Parts: sequence; C-alpha cells; structure tokens
Amino acid sequence: MAERTPLVFKIDRRHLLAATAAATAAVAVPVAEFTDAVRAAAAQCPEIPVRNLCGANAKRLLEIAKRNEIRRKAGLPLLQVTRELRRMKLRDDADEFARFKTAHSNAVWEQVLAPRRNTEGNPHWRPNW
Repeated sequence: MAERTPLVFKIDRRHLLAATAAATAAVAVPVAEFTDAVRAAAAQCPEIPVRNLCGANAKRLLEIAKRNEIRRKAGLPLLQVTRELRRMKLRDDADEFARFKTAHSNAVWEQVLAPRRNTEGNPHWRPNW
C-alpha cells in the first residue's frame, strides 16, 4: 500500500482573518429594500444607475431632482448629481461631527487631561496656553 502524504494547508493568516471578518459582516448586514422614496428618486435622476440606496441618499437625490427642476425652469445649467451628492454628504458629516463635538467635547477633554493631572497630583490642572 502506498504511503499517504499528509495534507499541508498554506493559509495566510491575514487573508483568513479578512475573509472571516468579511463573511461575518456580510451576514450581519440586513438586506436593503427599495422604498417608494428610493424608486421616486431613482426615476427622477436617470444619470444615476439604479442601486440599493439608503434613505439618506434617496432623500438627497430627491432634493437634487427638485433643485434641478427649478433650475431647468429658470434656464440655468443643471447641477451635477455626483458632485451634489458628495457636497451634501460632506455637509451632513460635518453637521454630525459638530453635534458629536458639542455633546462630548468636555468628556474627551477631561479624559485627555487625566494622565497629566494624575502625574501632577492636581485634579484641577489645566494647560496654560
């Protein structure tokens, strides 16, 4: 009887971890359903291919479509949808960060100062800049 060679698996650990993380994330993501708002937004913006859109992007597309309709009636050049989507996303992200900063800035500042205050032995220490 012939000798069996042992099976040797060459698995790159990084690829294994990445694949596992991707598989876990893919299972955890809910299936996106088209809503009426998404269908209406996609119908009014033919330059954007129909995709699964989140509610925020559907809302943005509807706003762009409304603004483009006003511009079309006024004889103005139409807005570029991709540029406007990017601008709106950046604005929304900046607004979200401003809300986060307002809510959490004092706690973060206290956490950053804590190690120095412990070193100084003064719980009220502040930098003098």
